[in-house]
Amino acid sequence: MVTRSSGRGGDPGVVPGGSSTVPGREWIVRWLVAVALVSIGLDALLSDSVLAGDPRLFNIRADALLEGQWPYFQAEFEHLPIMIPYILGGRLLTSVMPGGSPALAYCLIGLVLLAVTSLIVPQDKLLRWMMVATPMAPIALFRLDALPVAVCMAALAGFLGKASDREVSLWSIIGGLAKGWPIVTAPLLWRRGSRRSATAMVTSVLGVVLVLSFTPGFQSGRDFDGVHTETLPGSWFLLRRSMANEPLELIEAAWSIYVAVPRFAVIVQVLVAMCLLAVAFVKWLQPLDSQGQVAIAGSVVAAVLIASPLLSSQFVFWLAPFVVLAGRTRSVVLYTAIGAVTLLLLAHWRLDEVWWSALALLRVGGIAGLSVLLALDASTVSGDGDHRPTRTLAGSGRSA
Repeated sequence: MVTRSSGRGGDPGVVPGGSSTVPGREWIVRWLVAVALVSIGLDALLSDSVLAGDPRLFNIRADALLEGQWPYFQAEFEHLPIMIPYILGGRLLTSVMPGGSPALAYCLIGLVLLAVTSLIVPQDKLLRWMMVATPMAPIALFRLDALPVAVCMAALAGFLGKASDREVSLWSIIGGLAKGWPIVTAPLLWRRGSRRSATAMVTSVLGVVLVLSFTPGFQSGRDFDGVHTETLPGSWFLLRRSMANEPLELIEAAWSIYVAVPRFAVIVQVLVAMCLLAVAFVKWLQPLDSQGQVAIAGSVVAAVLIASPLLSSQFVFWLAPFVVLAGRTRSVVLYTAIGAVTLLLLAHWRLDEVWWSALALLRVGGIAGLSVLLALDASTVSGDGDHRPTRTLAGSGRSA
């Protein structure tokens, strides 16, 4: 264990006197290995479990590419370009795994990425990282989202540290071409004065996404009706129909399960997200320090999750970098609770049970609440003496 001084009061692990006891990085890596072993063991015990479902699909996509089909044009491929080498690596690793287990292959890749993320997280934030990642790691190990989370953590840590704005922009572009959402760092660079880096980031990522949206392989993987069962309208109508013993109106498409909902429900969903964005925008207009700006970016990502018709379990992991680096204790605790509920919902996939849809609806409310809390966590320059305002050195593009 390593004792370090805390940068903000009220953080987990803080003891009277201003010091905080946090685990060393070697303990974090050991913890990750333990989580991976437990996850693999559970997956082996629960044959055909939901954890192993996505790795099998990833290998199907990879097999098409290895057969010589072009992604997006000939082969169905719903992921962004950075994920191509990830999935190919997972497929090749599967071929050398005992029993040819896709779940084991992707779990090992995810373990490496989570370990790398532990090296990126500042020392005094490691306890936070352990808290928020513990319930989400069993999910992230079998999905692709550990990569954008690691890259976004590098970008945000660099923004708060001594990295150049070009480095922050580069990490964000890599993350954006992996999953899209890491370009939320663009407004941070724009506000700092690096408008060229911010513009290059947004135009490059959005340009690639725009081109891919016209390709048949990208479109077919996203061709669905209704909304995810875990979204705000999806969970609400599942709960209502389950309680009334009515048909759930489930739709299977694009390797997932959706639920049919009225159009007005989607409108309400978007309005709720717009209210959350309004709270973040009002806070953004205030004079914020760098950490406060990161908190606002996390608030925006949470609002986007609320608005999206897709809300897979692993998407919750996207919020981890913002909570770890910029959230206060209340946000860390709330996120950890959301992660625990997310793991429970995925491990016990019971769409026809009232308790399941009620918990799913409660989790959506938690994500909305986290959006508000992150906005409120953002420290104004005048209100937080621990952080100094960001200013730009003329002609350097670097913060002082």
